Amino acid sequence: MFQSISWSQFITAALLLIILYYIIVGVLYYRREFREKLQRLRSGRTNTRGDADHSPPAEQFSQATELKATIEEVLHVAVNRAWIKHELLMELRRRVAPYLSLQQTPFEFAINNHIIQQVELRCNIRLEPDDLRVIWT
Repeated sequence: MFQSISWSQFITAALLLIILYYIIVGVLYYRREFREKLQRLRSGRTNTRGDADHSPPAEQFSQATELKATIEEVLHVAVNRAWIKHELLMELRRRVAPYLSLQQTPFEFAINNHIIQQVELRCNIRLEPDDLRVIWT
């Protein structure tokens, strides 16, 4: 019964079916990403997240570490001078400005959590999400 099909024909057909299967699964699983990428290509845009994609993760990590040290300095000064909330937010905003490439990355979330925890712990000031948006603008 199977004497009319050679092994090379069988392997070729099996590989084609496997490739077709994974293409279908990939398209179904990543259809949103495919659609967004196709829309960006049609509109001529290549990047919708700004400068965040231009930095490799190692550089982003380095920037996040520098920013954390900068935040620690600001908090030290804020505690010593007993700054009010507005003064603290404006200084944080000024210090975060060179690191806006970290926006919309996991590092932004980590830095925001660090700021919230340390400001509440050291300065006894509770920050709201709107306050964090002010810092990152």
